[in-house]
Amino acid sequence: MDSIPNATVVQIRKPHKNDVVVLTIKCPYCKKKHSHGGGNNKKDLLLGHRDSHCINPPKSNKGYNLVT
Repeated sequence: MDSIPNATVVQIRKPHKNDVVVLTIKCPYCKKKHSHGGGNNKKDLLLGHRDSHCINPPKSNKGYNLVT
């Protein structure tokens, strides 16, 4: 059974005061950068499992776990 890979957050930003935090990762599948919502503040990030945003995902793609 294949395990779900980790995707390390490479950038954390909050574009505007009332926006959610945006987490950028380097995808373990396609090696491109993808962005995901990360909650309302940088102190309490919402990490965990996400679906990948790959244009042509491999069949083994089960998403990944966001980690810092």
